[in-house]
Amino acid sequence: MRARLKPGHWRQQAVRSVVTELAVPVDLDFAHYRRLNLQLVLDEVRSDRRESIGAGIFLFVILAAGCFIAHHFHAPVAAGAVLSLFTYMLLLWPMAAVVELTRRGSRRVAYLLFVLYHFMIEATAALIVYGEIVGRGPVHAMIGHLADHRFQYFLVHGVLTYACYVTATLVSVPIGELADRHRRYRGHPTATAVAALFRCAELALDEKSFMDPDTRRRLVADTHEVASVLRHGLWRSIQVRSSSASTEFRRRCVHAAQSVDLLCIQLVLAERTTRRDYLEKVVKLADTLLSGRYGELPDDPERASHVVRSKLAATGRFVGQLAVGLAPLAVYLLLRQFKLIPAAAEVPVLTLCVAWLATYGLNALSRHDSPSQFPNVLGIFGSTK
Repeated sequence: MRARLKPGHWRQQAVRSVVTELAVPVDLDFAHYRRLNLQLVLDEVRSDRRESIGAGIFLFVILAAGCFIAHHFHAPVAAGAVLSLFTYMLLLWPMAAVVELTRRGSRRVAYLLFVLYHFMIEATAALIVYGEIVGRGPVHAMIGHLADHRFQYFLVHGVLTYACYVTATLVSVPIGELADRHRRYRGHPTATAVAALFRCAELALDEKSFMDPDTRRRLVADTHEVASVLRHGLWRSIQVRSSSASTEFRRRCVHAAQSVDLLCIQLVLAERTTRRDYLEKVVKLADTLLSGRYGELPDDPERASHVVRSKLAATGRFVGQLAVGLAPLAVYLLLRQFKLIPAAAEVPVLTLCVAWLATYGLNALSRHDSPSQFPNVLGIFGSTK
């Protein structure tokens, strides 16, 4: 526990240095900050336990799927469980190339390969299951004759097992991210926001380090997290019976979030006074949250035009993602309307289209839960460093 709390001590010193350097007229309640930090530490411990339980559930899913598949094909059940683990690791190996591309900055290529690879796995598994349901196809003929199709059975078993894992992941990741968002933004919104603000003050403490692209990328991420807490969580922290007071508090929190988002623009388009202005606003916002004087939340008058541009950009990205996900299904419906698809191929082709929509849609949902594109902009600076 003490090891977890140690970084908070260093951040207190960093914030004190900022207050002294800039002579900001605030009196931060560090005792309150330590109590909030303790809440986050305890929450992190509970989150680690949940992740361990989740890993155990995924392992159970893989083993159970292997046993069920082996039983269906009249293979030894115990051997099916072992084979599931082996084929899972084998089919997971190509993801190392995706990770390497991500590290080298080729995120778009890595994302495309990631989606296509898992789509092929999901589509192949869907066609295998379809063939088993209708009782036709080459896979159906393997039942009872595995001695003559050992290699084919190895591939089929691996694809079906890995597809179960991919399906479980694609379904659970968006749900898990929503639960994590609820935990961070609604469970302890003030603690989450203040901790992020103190991290920002620590990162921006040195002028030279502040101008580093990696540092500014981290500052943008933490600053955007503060804005998300203000937008989605802080106004829920105080439950009042007055609907007018609740509505006004929510409106002010949303305006404050939009004002904090403007700080991300300043970080990307840094000027000589950016660091000083940014730190001053960060410290003042931390003081506001620690003291509970929510009437002092920031409300930048320039936020209105920024909000309009952000909403237009977010709408454009959503429409683009929706178009890519629905494109194969739309082509299928068009070809079917003109009777250009053989009747025997209609269900398999529809299965492929639905598999693509599910794979791309769920993965896009889990990746783009945040509308902020500032980290991507800073990635341009990082690649030219």
